[in-house]
Amino acid sequence: MYQIRDVPGKGRGLIATHFIPRGTRILSGKPTITVPEQYVKLDEYKQIAALISEHVDTLNESQRQEFLALNTTHISSDEAQRRFEIFRTRSLPASDGHAAIFLHACRISHSCDNNAQKNWSENIKRHTVHARRDIEKGEEITIYYMGVRRKREIRRQHLQTHFGFICSCGLCSLTPDLGRESDTTLEQILSLDNLLEQDDGYGAWFHPLRRLRYVDQQVRLYNEHGSDDAIGPGYRRSIFPVSLGSLMGLNDRIQQFSLEVEGTRMCHGCGAKATSLKRCGKCLLFWYCGKDCQVAGWDNNSHKADCKLLKDADLRSLFTFDWETFLDDIQFPLGVSKV
Repeated sequence: MYQIRDVPGKGRGLIATHFIPRGTRILSGKPTITVPEQYVKLDEYKQIAALISEHVDTLNESQRQEFLALNTTHISSDEAQRRFEIFRTRSLPASDGHAAIFLHACRISHSCDNNAQKNWSENIKRHTVHARRDIEKGEEITIYYMGVRRKREIRRQHLQTHFGFICSCGLCSLTPDLGRESDTTLEQILSLDNLLEQDDGYGAWFHPLRRLRYVDQQVRLYNEHGSDDAIGPGYRRSIFPVSLGSLMGLNDRIQQFSLEVEGTRMCHGCGAKATSLKRCGKCLLFWYCGKDCQVAGWDNNSHKADCKLLKDADLRSLFTFDWETFLDDIQFPLGVSKV
């Protein structure tokens, strides 16, 4: 699926040997050297450098040469420090707060518009890399080195400080106008991240739709930012099968025509209040005086579209479960919609 080859200006990297479809697992590797991540971040490196050097010495000759061939911009004549710098700049997250060297995955270059996604899988105790989008034969496989996606100036400064290079990927090489547009979108996504963090805890229980609105906005911004989130021609990822505005309108109608207040409900067809109404047999949420009112609700009051949406049990449960006692799961995305 890939070969390790020389990449101009980058050293050696992973190059696709044939077309790799989006979602394909490109590699799955066991850690060769593992160290508690907190040690790697210490200013005083001598103790951890000695530990890393001991680990390197236990490798077989082939593994040791592969490790020493990993690129680092921090050159040192001290062998222990050199090994420490390789580990510090090339290691990837592993289990239980550890950092590790994976001899193939650690060769993958960075790109801010990366075509692959790295991840530590706790289930199989391996580091996996999957294609984020279709990767063409001969294309370099790239991952994103940082955690949060920030605007270009911050990204490039961080990469130069911590990894010793100035990024010239497609996203960082956009024209000034397109670059500013990209930066604005990424800052909006980060702002929503901060709102979600602030809204964590009680906010998730007392304002669930507000929280879902933030997530929905994030998904839409990611979709606008690039084609990587596309599911297929004419489709996008979607948290809900409708726009959030339509979802809120549906919520208002359910609150008005579904809930019982002082023993009465309101007919969705004519608006009359009564103690004995007939429930829609499909969605089980809207109530009617009789057949004529049900036809009126179906034809004139948007129930045809609403009833179709409410067939989705997960979507319907958003309007029916009790947040105070809810212990189940809701699956997202709830659907896929054309754009």
